[in-house]
Amino acid sequence: METTEERVEFTPQQQAKVQQLIDDAYRRAFQKALKQAAPEEMEELKNELLQLREEKKKADILRTVSRFNVVDPDEVVELLSKDVELDEKGSPRVRGQDGVALEEYVSLWLSRRPHHLRTTHGGGGSYGAGPKEPSPHYDLSDPAVWRNMPAEDLHRYLKEGVDIHAGGRLYRFRDVANPFVEARRRKFKGR
Repeated sequence: METTEERVEFTPQQQAKVQQLIDDAYRRAFQKALKQAAPEEMEELKNELLQLREEKKKADILRTVSRFNVVDPDEVVELLSKDVELDEKGSPRVRGQDGVALEEYVSLWLSRRPHHLRTTHGGGGSYGAGPKEPSPHYDLSDPAVWRNMPAEDLHRYLKEGVDIHAGGRLYRFRDVANPFVEARRRKFKGR
């Protein structure tokens, strides 16, 4: 069996048409492959961008937290990261608190949770304990502060006495168990 190759000849118009059909087929195949790969690649790039933004946010928080004498900075960063986000420019900002600087927010957050701070005076024996640091300032008119205040500060305030400005009035409490309950009792007693 002999195979004879016959040569097919096209006119220039036919050759141009065949070349156009081949080019169109390649173009469609390329577009189809591009459409299938693009969403996957875009999703991968979006995930990578989100991860980089999260790392930058945590680095900004860690940089701020490191200015304070914190026991476990990584733990504090994890706890604070839900309250902080990056704006369009990539700068950290506190959610729901426009205009509050990150350092100011961290300082306030740590003042309400002093158990995250290291003690400043050591008891190594050679220098003694030294004077005690003043306790942080609390907004006593906010009931949430009373719930989150460390027990030793709460007992000290209740023993020394508390002045609370609320509802346009000044309430003075000395040796009471709960100033809010005492205020309610006095209010109803006065009626």
